Amino acid sequence: MLDTVRLAALRDRLLNKYAYRWREVEAIDEIMDALFEVIPQSNSSPYTLGVNSIHLNDKGESPHPREPNWENEFKPYYYITVRSLRSGPFLTSYHEADRLLRSILPKWGYTIRCEPSQTKIRLERDTAHRDWFCGGAVATLIVAATLDLLAECPEEIKQWRSL
Repeated sequence: MLDTVRLAALRDRLLNKYAYRWREVEAIDEIMDALFEVIPQSNSSPYTLGVNSIHLNDKGESPHPREPNWENEFKPYYYITVRSLRSGPFLTSYHEADRLLRSILPKWGYTIRCEPSQTKIRLERDTAHRDWFCGGAVATLIVAATLDLLAECPEEIKQWRSL
């Protein structure tokens, strides 16, 4: 269950122009803890192992994506990778902020309005739309608008969410 008071406080702090040090150092971890279950801390590095696959032929070549019917010539091979448990820089990267929004609020989109004096953003779904947010970078505004929506309507969040 989401703590709506915590989400509203994070939204306010995120939009506070004097909280730049907090945004730089602690904000991402606090927002992730508020939106997802808290990951227990340990003394080990924040990494995990993952399994990926690749298709190769006998010569070690990968198929061209547009090449038809390559299933018989190319075989799947599996390999282990190391993955970071850290989330992306969603407060500074538009693409990461967009990915965060779509992973937790898949039914919602947004409109960005760029004016000479400021950039504004608001969340929208079908005919419903939220208030405009301004006073920061686009990525930060997407996250602030997301926190605002969830502080008022926590039932909107996707129940099974991941990054």
